[in-house]
Amino acid sequence: MLLATSCAGRDCTLVGCVTGVTVDFAKGFAVGDLPLNVTICADDVCNTTTVDPTSTNGQTSIPVFAQLALDDRGERDVAVRVEVRSTSSATVLIDAGGTGQLRRNQPNGKGCDPVCYTASLTYDEASNTLTQR
Repeated sequence: MLLATSCAGRDCTLVGCVTGVTVDFAKGFAVGDLPLNVTICADDVCNTTTVDPTSTNGQTSIPVFAQLALDDRGERDVAVRVEVRSTSSATVLIDAGGTGQLRRNQPNGKGCDPVCYTASLTYDEASNTLTQR
């Protein structure tokens, strides 16, 4: 459910957003590679998340994405790097980089808060790079 509030004489919903980068891996990772450590870095900030689902519900692969929150410094290009490592075998499955452009985003519409800046990238297996969506 979306709630409406008034922002500068406009009806605004209360959808939030966070400035940052998201990387999507279109191809899932094999269950045999679990657990995974997924590290994403941009603007000299890094975050590592462990992916280790308690159940795979019979799936042979699982989808994975990475997110990193950044400070609000407006639209700009950011160098992004990701590493996906299987902790069970200590094998690096992906080590890739690319450039994303943080773009202005107002999920509640023009004239309504909040304002954030987001970049969405996809991992391209053929070129081993991250590309802007």
